[in-house]
Amino acid sequence: MPQLAHAADEGPLDERFQQLSRWTYLMMQVHWADIFLGFAEGATPLCADSQLQDVLIHHGHLANFISNYSKCFASAGRGRTKLEASDVFGDDEHLREIHERIMHLRNKHIAHNDASGLDDVLINVTELEDAFVASHSMGIALPLNEYPYYRKALRTLELYIVDGSERHRESLERSLGKPIQIKLKWTHKPEPGSS
Repeated sequence: MPQLAHAADEGPLDERFQQLSRWTYLMMQVHWADIFLGFAEGATPLCADSQLQDVLIHHGHLANFISNYSKCFASAGRGRTKLEASDVFGDDEHLREIHERIMHLRNKHIAHNDASGLDDVLINVTELEDAFVASHSMGIALPLNEYPYYRKALRTLELYIVDGSERHRESLERSLGKPIQIKLKWTHKPEPGSS
């Protein structure tokens, strides 16, 4: 299948700035994680009578938070980098436990299909005289009470990435002998034929 859209078409990057680019990828992931956690925190409050659509919206925001957060720690492709939890959280056992919980949900629920405690199915089979009746039930749990803890781990990760990026930029400025001005540019490239 041909790729219809590319995020950037500026050509190869000057090798002197490749490490700065790696930090930029991390900044993007942590920024998106922050946005999706904010969406999850601000979504319609759930109750016993909530509609499936509201539950799935919450779940989608949570899944996107976990996915983007986890990309900072998962294996990375060409031009990207992977952080080590021990570098980010140091000896803070509480933050490391929160991080491990997020990664557990990524590995067992979001990226892979395994027992996570957040989803389950049940099939109840009843035998009638002339047929069997199979009733399917699906359940989903959302760790709403854990969101404040996720926010703490995310804030620590954000600070680590910003600090690392700044230190690298300062080192690069010293080696190049001139300042580097940082500008944020957001681009959206629609697929051909879309309006």
